[in-house]
Amino acid sequence: SRWVFRCGNFGIILLNPEYRDIALETLRTMVRVTMMRGAQSGGSVTYVPLKGKGLTGIRSRVVNGKRTDLSKLIHDKIKSDWTSSKRRYGEAGSADPIFHAGHTRFATTSKATFDGTHPHQWTPPSMHNVWSREGMTWVCAKLNVESFICHNGDLDAFEIGGVT
Repeated sequence: SRWVFRCGNFGIILLNPEYRDIALETLRTMVRVTMMRGAQSGGSVTYVPLKGKGLTGIRSRVVNGKRTDLSKLIHDKIKSDWTSSKRRYGEAGSADPIFHAGHTRFATTSKATFDGTHPHQWTPPSMHNVWSREGMTWVCAKLNVESFICHNGDLDAFEIGGVT
């Protein structure tokens, strides 16, 4: 169908920390499937809670070798970076990850380099007022805000309103 989009995006929301290891294996399977789209490099951003300060993103990226398995490399890098973040953030970063989002790629317009590997950090971490609703009341809290782009896309052939 002309409305089917195929790319190397993958992601998972972890609702129960007990299943973290199963979630990582599921991510590895997702990466293995998306490798059909591109297997030269890939990565993931893992969001972990900062106690009382929102979330922080931990970026894990790898460039595949000639005889290596990208799904294993990404899996191992996510696991290693998550463990390191517990040491880096101490008590604040000790919570289990709650969200993973990533992308594998085949370098079509640039070299397969670490710098070109997704996800890219769009905005650095900074504290901002964030409003949320608790019941019928709006509450403001100062929370960490940062954003990552898992796929900036090649939108040359994508048309919106007659414009590419």
